[in-house]
Amino acid sequence: MRSLLISMCLLGAFVFTGCGDSASSGDANKTPKEIRDKAQTMDASALQGAIDGYNADIKAKQAELDKVKEQLKGLTPDQLMGDDAKKNNELNASLASDVNTLQRNLAIYVEELAKKNAGN
Repeated sequence: MRSLLISMCLLGAFVFTGCGDSASSGDANKTPKEIRDKAQTMDASALQGAIDGYNADIKAKQAELDKVKEQLKGLTPDQLMGDDAKKNNELNASLASDVNTLQRNLAIYVEELAKKNAGN
């Protein structure tokens, strides 16, 4: 139980502070319009780099999300009613939201790269 709490605290700290060197960290607080405007100024190589970075970030977030889901599965019925489960569920929701945002932003870069490739 103690190790679960420690791992949740560490995971929570990582999620809330983010990964500063990730490809998508600069887009975290941008609107889709801002991301589209940025993407429209990028060349195909830069767009592909952004896409690759987003794919890596999504994979990493999805792995975190899978860990949280596994931890929830391992809780007893009593634990599922406690604060640890509530925190786990909140973290689960936060990670799912992060993955959705990353996927939305990735789609913008993919669309812009497709437009650039169609123009060639």
